[in-house]
Amino acid sequence: MKATEWIQAIAGLVTALGVAAAGLWALYNFGLKRISAAQVQVNVEPTAIRSVGDGYVVHMSVTAANSGHTGVRKRLAFVELNTFNGQGNKSGIQRLTLSTSTPDTVYSVFDHHTFLEPGEVFREDLVFRVQAADYLQVRVVLFGTR
Repeated sequence: MKATEWIQAIAGLVTALGVAAAGLWALYNFGLKRISAAQVQVNVEPTAIRSVGDGYVVHMSVTAANSGHTGVRKRLAFVELNTFNGQGNKSGIQRLTLSTSTPDTVYSVFDHHTFLEPGEVFREDLVFRVQAADYLQVRVVLFGTR
C-alpha cells in the first residue's frame, strides 16, 4: 500500500469519526437535554360564575401539570385577578380600562405543595368574590426550579 492510500484511508476514518461525534453531540444537546428539561403546563378553568349583590362569585380550577422528565420545586405560585370595564369611543371600537376598585387581587395557590414530580398534577379549586365588571382577567404565576 502506498503512502497516499494510507493518508486517504486515515482521512476517511477521521471524517467518519467526526461525523459520528457531531451526530452524538447534536443528539445530546437537542434531543436528550430538551427531554430532560422541566415542562409545566398551567391551566385555569372557570367552573361557575354567580351574580351576588354588586359583584360576582367566581369558582375556578387551577392546575399545574409536569409533563417533563425532571421534577420541579415550587418556589412561588399565585393567581392575580383584574376586572375590566368596556368603554365605547367615537370610532365604535371598545376600549378596556382597568378597574381601580378591585380589592385583594393576588391570591396564593398550591400552598401545600412544594415539589412537582414528573407526571404529577397539582389542582386547586378556588372561590373569589370580584366587583361587577365587563371582563375578568386571570393570570397565574408559577415560579420553580429543577
